[in-house]
Amino acid sequence: MDEQYFLALYIRQAHIMIPRLERIMPDSSCAHRATGLRRTLMRLTLESPPNLQRLQEVVHQGYDVLEEAAREKAR
Repeated sequence: MDEQYFLALYIRQAHIMIPRLERIMPDSSCAHRATGLRRTLMRLTLESPPNLQRLQEVVHQGYDVLEEAAREKAR
């Protein structure tokens, strides 16, 4: 598989993740990180050409924040 495939994959994941990061409650301990990651994801998806390595890193960080927020909400 080539770089374009992975680039499309991570851009799609970013587009799914952005609104989910936005819905994290403001009183959550990870809300500040979620806001920064959301901004970074939006910027990275609009870059031409997008930085695949940075996009991959931020998407993985986004998953970590979403998992942390879900654990907080479950308590």
